[in-house]
Amino acid sequence: MKHLFLSLFVAIFSGADAQTLATDSLAFRLDSLARALLYERADLVSAHIGISFFDPVSESFLYNYQAEKYFTPASNTKILTLYAGLSNLPENIPSLQYYETADTLFFQPTGDPTFLHPMFVTNPAYTFLKWHPKPLVYVPPRSDDPPFGPNWSWDDYAETYQPERSAMPMYGNLAHFYCVGDTLCAMPRCLADSSFVVYSGMSERLKVPRDLGANVFRVSLPTNGTGRGVADLPFVTSDSLLLRMLADTLGRPVGMSQNSTSFMGGWRELSGLPIDTLYRLMMYASDNFLAEQILRMSSFRVLGRVNTPDFIDFLLKSKLYGSPQPLAWYDGSGLSRFNLVTPKSMVFVLNKLYKEQPRGRLFSLFPTGGLGTLNNRYDGMRGRIFAKTGTLRNNVSLSGFLVLPDERVVIFSILVSNHNTSAGKVRAAVEQFL
Repeated sequence: MKHLFLSLFVAIFSGADAQTLATDSLAFRLDSLARALLYERADLVSAHIGISFFDPVSESFLYNYQAEKYFTPASNTKILTLYAGLSNLPENIPSLQYYETADTLFFQPTGDPTFLHPMFVTNPAYTFLKWHPKPLVYVPPRSDDPPFGPNWSWDDYAETYQPERSAMPMYGNLAHFYCVGDTLCAMPRCLADSSFVVYSGMSERLKVPRDLGANVFRVSLPTNGTGRGVADLPFVTSDSLLLRMLADTLGRPVGMSQNSTSFMGGWRELSGLPIDTLYRLMMYASDNFLAEQILRMSSFRVLGRVNTPDFIDFLLKSKLYGSPQPLAWYDGSGLSRFNLVTPKSMVFVLNKLYKEQPRGRLFSLFPTGGLGTLNNRYDGMRGRIFAKTGTLRNNVSLSGFLVLPDERVVIFSILVSNHNTSAGKVRAAVEQFL
């Protein structure tokens, strides 16, 4: 108490106003809490921790701790991707471009990830192509992006959280294998053909490992013959496989033409689902595939080609210019460990979102207490916290918005890197602090 009275005395007689005094008091309280719950915690004392709290009304920082140091954001990178989409894409997903002649429909994909994706019930692009009366010709867009992002983990190639990026994804670029009796089935159906499958004996449950860099699926069928188990894993994308899958699902052949320049200025755009359904699923499920495709769609719309590095560079030099510390941004999902942000730079992006988007729309896209990736956490803060999680091994992030009891909004970013405990324990400590 003696120190508090001394601070009050000094503040009053130095001409400090009530707002400064309140801010200093809040910073002192936050620092005391953070030290007790985070900085001096036994299993976090050797980790790197950065925190920033910001008042978007007064445009002032309420509290900073190592807020100018760089951290691995993991899926907090999706906040940058959300900004890219909201600031560059229309209200409905640009599903594809098409050009009609007297006897042919030419179509060019834009990167829309919803085509026959199991999470989306309706698909305007599929309906459009399925029932169009003219012969179909696929025109690949100009793309300089490889299937994987920079510094993605090569040995995660068969994990469902790391599908390949592609010009026209189908089924989320994931294969779904299952058995009906003794018969192997797949979606897409063609992947169950003998040209892709090598049978490798029997096992208790269905197993379908895939070769690195090839669509060779080494299948072990279930021993009891009842079709026990399913297997989901990414497939290797290519134009030839795309044409085969399109022909299979549309029920007719699809040609291909590389001459996209012939239609310059003549393309028409087919609108898809409301784009907020895409953003919300990306943010709530922390879906890496959707994030990557949102960034590719944004690149295609702004640059006329798919080049993620060039598009990110364009965004950092234009709409995201002025970050307190430069953002090291390499992909849409946060799978790349090349990504580096500071708590202050995350607050900068969140503040731009808060200024540029209607509050109701913006908050509806972020998970809140007990929902999405905040499931089983922050139950008492539902409707009071709207935040994006981020997790890679040894890294935990949480950034977003707090709504105070008086309805004021505080923007925050808490980044923890190089911890050597469980991610669950770190998340629990951050939750207790907030």
